[in-house]
Amino acid sequence: MKLYDGVSKRSTIVVIAIVMVVIAGLIGFILIREGGEFQQSTTSPFPSPTTSITTSPKPTKLSLRIAQPTKTAVELPVEYLPKLYSWTLWRGGANSDRMYPASLPRSLKVIYRVNVSANIHGVLAEPLIEDNFIYLADDSGIYALNRSSGELVWGVEIYDESTSGRSTKYPQPVWKWRALGLYRFTVAYGLGEYVYVATTSYLDVDNAYILALDKKSGDVIWRVELEPEHVLSSIIDISSNLIVADGKVFVGSVGDGYVFCVSEDGKLVWRTRLGSTIEGIAYGDGILYAMASKLYAVDVEDGKILWYWDYGSWPISKNGKVILEHYGRVAVLSTEGELLWMKEYGAGSNVEGYPYMAVGSQAIYVTRELGERPRDLYIVDMNGSILGKYQILYDEDNVAPIASNDVIVLPVKSEEGNGYCKLYILWSRGEKLSEIVLDVRDKIWYPIAVAAYGEVYVVTDPYTLYRLGDNESPRINNVSVKLSEDYSKLIIYTEAYDNESALYRVTLVYSVNGSEWMYKDMDISRTYVTEPIGGYGYREELYEIALDVAPDTSIEFYIVAVDNVGNYVLSNVYAYEVVEE
Repeated sequence: MKLYDGVSKRSTIVVIAIVMVVIAGLIGFILIREGGEFQQSTTSPFPSPTTSITTSPKPTKLSLRIAQPTKTAVELPVEYLPKLYSWTLWRGGANSDRMYPASLPRSLKVIYRVNVSANIHGVLAEPLIEDNFIYLADDSGIYALNRSSGELVWGVEIYDESTSGRSTKYPQPVWKWRALGLYRFTVAYGLGEYVYVATTSYLDVDNAYILALDKKSGDVIWRVELEPEHVLSSIIDISSNLIVADGKVFVGSVGDGYVFCVSEDGKLVWRTRLGSTIEGIAYGDGILYAMASKLYAVDVEDGKILWYWDYGSWPISKNGKVILEHYGRVAVLSTEGELLWMKEYGAGSNVEGYPYMAVGSQAIYVTRELGERPRDLYIVDMNGSILGKYQILYDEDNVAPIASNDVIVLPVKSEEGNGYCKLYILWSRGEKLSEIVLDVRDKIWYPIAVAAYGEVYVVTDPYTLYRLGDNESPRINNVSVKLSEDYSKLIIYTEAYDNESALYRVTLVYSVNGSEWMYKDMDISRTYVTEPIGGYGYREELYEIALDVAPDTSIEFYIVAVDNVGNYVLSNVYAYEVVEE
């Protein structure tokens, strides 16, 4: 019985299976006949995943058609030009770092040479430059030149009561001079709200003055006599440079070594006695650093001495550090007076302790004046490690360099033959880019060079001022265009360069369907790991940019190349229509 039941069950299952196969075959046959599709499925407790395959439509094929431009190029807005800076105090600024905080040309040309009078007690005066004026001085007066032409704008004879002595001295004409007759010699000067001049005493009988003069006219705005704290103290005679910072004017004196702080409206704020002649001062972060027999740190608000260091040297304040030259060594202190490091480089200075150093944002530039020839410029990081150096010729002597955001300007002098002054233009690690030789009238003088508005100004001797710069425009070559492979972008190419100052930017100025001009910077096609020697665009580079386009779009554009000192050039205006093929 059990066997029969099992056989019966198996037979039934077989029959059912056969029937299902037959039915499935019939359904498949019918579907095939009717053009349908047969899909075999298996039963599963889970839903079967489905894959959707979408096919992108082919992009509409576009082409470019040259059109006639309808718009004209315009002058480049000021905000697209590099920012340029003045040089308002000796050594550049209140921190005395001799740093020009922008770019300078890689090669210089003489713009003009003018006759001046620039001897202050046996040392060449330092030109100060602001707006369209150059301010210079000699022992007995101060004057302003037009920066564009070099012509005299005004002159003030401080010592004598007559201008007759000026009739045989430069700059001329004499009728542009006026005389104050203070019988005090010029010692130092600087720019703030006014032109400030610090003087000597009068025959060791009357005290020194600070004068405030109008920058444009030379008119006297105010005069302050610098008096000692006690009647029996020695007469005040100014000995230091002059600093303007935080709306105040600072100077230091001989003998008792007073530091004076005078407001820019002519009121004495405070005076502090340091006890010995002050030769150099610098400002940084609310502290005045004064070089006397020791280096003193003085609070600029009240004149209180914060600390002192046992060695006196003309200070430089930079990035929370104080840098000094001391008997050939470079010393770096914290703003609390802690010695961070001191190393021997054979560093030099002039007879007044003016250090032949400059300090940039990342390096200290030290001229070696001690030891054997030929001499060197050392490039040292803020920890004292040598990053690079440049060696000058055997008969040349270094003077104070100029640091900038990219190049180093190294003035030297030589007494070979008739003598000469030379400027070396170096890249950041001492690689030479160019040099220029300047004639001198008297070869014994150590030249003084400053930088302002992307130019270099050099006093080579007591009678000669040079203005040097780059007035060449960049070059634009080979403008070309093409559509991207998917026809979604217009790609514009050009080759551009500037051998004199390198490129600051290359900008596409464009209009879409008659819109106002729009501005977009182009990119260098090549990828650099580090900036090349001379800077980007110093040699010819390919620049490119991509713009979104669509059918029936009209585009007009031109290209502007701007160099690092503000010269620029415009290409022709180009016009294209984007059309369907």
